[in-house]
Amino acid sequence: MNTWDEGGSQGAQRRLASLLDRDPDVEDLTVVGVPSITLRPEELEKIPGAVHFEQRLLYLVQVLRARRARLVYVSSQAIEPAVVDYVIGILPSLDASEAYRRLTLLDCADSSPVPLADKILQRPALVAGIRQAIADPADAYLVTYTSTTVEQELASRLGIPLFACDPRLSQLGLKSGARKLMRCAGVPIPDGFEDLRSETDVVDALVALRSAHPALCGAVVKLNDSFAGAGNALFSYRGAPSAGLRTWVRANLLSRLRIPPTETWTSFREKLGASGGVVEVYVDAAGTRSPSVQLELRPDGVVRTISTHDQILAGPTGQTFVGCTFPANGMYRRQIGELAQRTGRELAAIGVVGPVSIDFIVDADNPDTASFALECNLRMGGANAPFMFMHGLVQGRYDHATGSYLTRDGEERCYRAADRLHLPRLSGLSPQQAIDAVTKAGLRFDHQRCTGVLLYALGTVREFSKLGVLAIGSTPQEAEQLFDRTVSVLTAI
Repeated sequence: MNTWDEGGSQGAQRRLASLLDRDPDVEDLTVVGVPSITLRPEELEKIPGAVHFEQRLLYLVQVLRARRARLVYVSSQAIEPAVVDYVIGILPSLDASEAYRRLTLLDCADSSPVPLADKILQRPALVAGIRQAIADPADAYLVTYTSTTVEQELASRLGIPLFACDPRLSQLGLKSGARKLMRCAGVPIPDGFEDLRSETDVVDALVALRSAHPALCGAVVKLNDSFAGAGNALFSYRGAPSAGLRTWVRANLLSRLRIPPTETWTSFREKLGASGGVVEVYVDAAGTRSPSVQLELRPDGVVRTISTHDQILAGPTGQTFVGCTFPANGMYRRQIGELAQRTGRELAAIGVVGPVSIDFIVDADNPDTASFALECNLRMGGANAPFMFMHGLVQGRYDHATGSYLTRDGEERCYRAADRLHLPRLSGLSPQQAIDAVTKAGLRFDHQRCTGVLLYALGTVREFSKLGVLAIGSTPQEAEQLFDRTVSVLTAI
């Protein structure tokens, strides 16, 4: 039975709109944070320290500023007390003793590469513990990183609504479904083909693209169900003949296709057959940028723009998200915001709720005529956490007219962030040592100036030499300088 339909979850979902609009200074409200990244175990194993990325949702601690708000936060492993102390201590207007009184931290004591929601469901005592911490399910809702039938089942077991996309609509967030949806919404997308299932389909699509665009240098092959660019492979047409193109593509497919290092052609082809994929034009002009827009779709159909970012991509194929800057460049910020709103309204009309992140490719020299939507993720993205941490620190507002973030005094704030910064010198160090180094260097976020640095995702420091850095400045240049100084300090530990 789909519990979203006729089971207990249906009534719970109806409560979601009123809960999101509730004033927790006046009425009781409990937020249950379960930062579950629900991927197949073999996919989770490819993300070093994946369980520690669950700490990205610790920005939820800021809800405890409200007098009648409670937070229940569940993770795979216990979060080090120093990390929790740091997050609570750095947020302004948050009394630590009062915050701890209304904060419940629970964990599975399990670091295995299994999705967090699955781990919780396998532990009836933990489910009961979460229910006990909630007190009254009528006053609570669930926040997760991804939304699948597993998170849906957890919400059903807890008897509370899930602020995320109904899993039955998840196809709209896969590569093929997203392209078709955005095309229907009138949003420009790169020329390409969807619903590919075989090597022959890929060859046919590559041949058709080159035939339609004789000067095309490359194409990208994407698995429908992939995460953070891990399912993207680049194909080069360099040296392709005008005659006998099909024979050439078939003969050179493996040698010209740059597959992610975590895959082999065999595994990539198997996943293509299982979940499908797309082939589309690879836009790689000198002035191209990779911005994104974060939306929040409310149960009443309202589509809110939360933020815009310029993404920082790296990795062997240049397709992996490693960081971002806020806000997106002013040359195309408004353009991508309007395209994202158009996509969001199409999704809302179908019934999608929760966080949505839309990726774009833009020719910065011609944004009005060369802005294309690439992906539509019906979940949180890598840019959600830094923005929400910044919002908790600055306590300002997003200005929808300009796409800027303003302090209470009306001053603009920008940032540079990376959530998986790898610095070998961090190996073996504790989160507290990283925190102390940044504080000693005078880089810690300053509440008076509303500038400075926050460290996050600190659980990966000791074992994986990684952490997140959020550098907030009054200008993009200041934010970049703060970020660079932080990297220098951490490198010199």
